[in-house]
Amino acid sequence: MGVIRFIGQAFLSFILVVVFYGVFTPIGMMVRLFRDPLDRTLPDDRESFWVRKTPVAFDPKEYEKQR
Repeated sequence: MGVIRFIGQAFLSFILVVVFYGVFTPIGMMVRLFRDPLDRTLPDDRESFWVRKTPVAFDPKEYEKQR
């Protein structure tokens, strides 16, 4: 049984490596060729993605019954 368990673990590892490098790696490379998955381009030639928020008045009653 120990030998069979070792062969099963080795075969499982081999199958997982084949699936990862045979399926997921080419799909990831194709996605990177056609678009940026992280969308790192800045629209409108801005310098930063920082968005200023307008200050909101603090109301303690808002914290009593949260939705």
